Amino acid sequence: MKIMTISYSGSNPSMGPHDSSSSRTLNMERFQDELNDLLDHTQVNGAVSLREYLSLRRADDHEGVRKVHESFDCGDLAEGARIIDLEFRFQDGPTIALKDLRRFSLQGSGFENFDELIKAKGTVSTFSVAGMLEAKEVNEFEVPEVSDSEDAPVADG
Repeated sequence: MKIMTISYSGSNPSMGPHDSSSSRTLNMERFQDELNDLLDHTQVNGAVSLREYLSLRRADDHEGVRKVHESFDCGDLAEGARIIDLEFRFQDGPTIALKDLRRFSLQGSGFENFDELIKAKGTVSTFSVAGMLEAKEVNEFEVPEVSDSEDAPVADG
């Protein structure tokens, strides 16, 4: 199980077109000790290590995953809160995401250390629907100036 990158991504869909998504990605190739610390010293929902949880997900062990999910009661989730996902990309192709971290309990020194590491060394990218719409509107209505002057260059044809 070789993990290539780990990403946090977050958004607040209740903001509608004013929502901005951001992600922070860390290439784990240079951080193998930290990766092992994360996998072995992080408990998912107080039931299994993160390494065990990812193994259950990769094996499509629905019963095992269900037991882990049922071992944590997230209570009522607040509307309008930021939703954060944690995504693991593996060398052999599959990607496993923990969708909406409010639905999980990730406890232990491994997760705390990883959180600091990805904030310090991760690559940040942002996306704003409103910003994209503004850019699109500008591009759609931007008309190049056409000069009728005699000094304007003429294309050979």
